[in-house]
Amino acid sequence: MGGLATAPKPARQRRYSSFTFICLLSVVALGAVSLWLRAGGWSQVTLVQQPGVTVTAINREAKTLTLSRVRESFAVSCESRCDLFEVGKRYSMGQREGFLEFTRKAEKIELPILREHYDFETPPGGHG
Repeated sequence: MGGLATAPKPARQRRYSSFTFICLLSVVALGAVSLWLRAGGWSQVTLVQQPGVTVTAINREAKTLTLSRVRESFAVSCESRCDLFEVGKRYSMGQREGFLEFTRKAEKIELPILREHYDFETPPGGHG
């Protein structure tokens, strides 16, 4: 018997290297998520949380849209963008300070809010 025998690697070394790999991968993933949130990803998260708005009326002469969502309604100015919308369809829009933001083909369209109305639920008898 003239061969050299090699000893197998201890299991402990393999476990540490896989643990190190998982930790490194976690740090990279957290860093990527952090960069994405800082680069505008947070606005996407808030957009997903907001329910869509439904177009209830289009006034092409006045260049306005009437939109509704859950317990609120909006009248917004659509200027030359009124043709992008159809009555009865639902659109995802983010509400910002003074306007609704609609994204279409990576283009952000701002629709200034002209009027906003909230419906409050009151119990019978008018005690609110």
